[in-house]
Amino acid sequence: MCSSYCPCTDTVQMTTWITMSADDVVAQGRPRDRRWYFGALSYAVGNPTGVNVATANPPIVDKKFSSFKQCADYSATNPEAFTDEAIRKELYYYSNTKGENPFMEVIEFLEDQYDCAGLCRPELFFVTKSIDAGKPKIACGEPVAEEFGDALGGIGGAGIIASIMLFLSFLSSYCLWKKYEDE
Repeated sequence: MCSSYCPCTDTVQMTTWITMSADDVVAQGRPRDRRWYFGALSYAVGNPTGVNVATANPPIVDKKFSSFKQCADYSATNPEAFTDEAIRKELYYYSNTKGENPFMEVIEFLEDQYDCAGLCRPELFFVTKSIDAGKPKIACGEPVAEEFGDALGGIGGAGIIASIMLFLSFLSSYCLWKKYEDE
């Protein structure tokens, strides 16, 4: 998101990303050499001074997006705009142009319900929410675990007890398989 393949619209929240240090960006899983694209400006990672994209570093896709989902949907309906096959394949799993991607519905529910992005650590961007919402602050794993932990804990406990009982019944029935010799 906010790269040469998925340039972002201008937003007041863009300072959240362009002021990140290069080490923080790399720690989030984004390459150090991948520039930020907001509106008509391009920014090197770790440098909040923008360069006009018309004169230097033009984006590969000539469209602006306000969410990652918009970019993914655009890549599915306009594959010719995405010259890198690997990028197009990666974006396809996040697209929902036909409304047949239940994965996107789950992500959208989690982002709306818990204001989170990512599973174990917060991602750089929300998938379905606009970049105007800013950078995600929490990962979805924690609030989901808090909400469903008690209910799933009982089910897990019952599963453990059932598996122990099944194992014990297997052991007891195993003794029946032994051949005893008549004396």
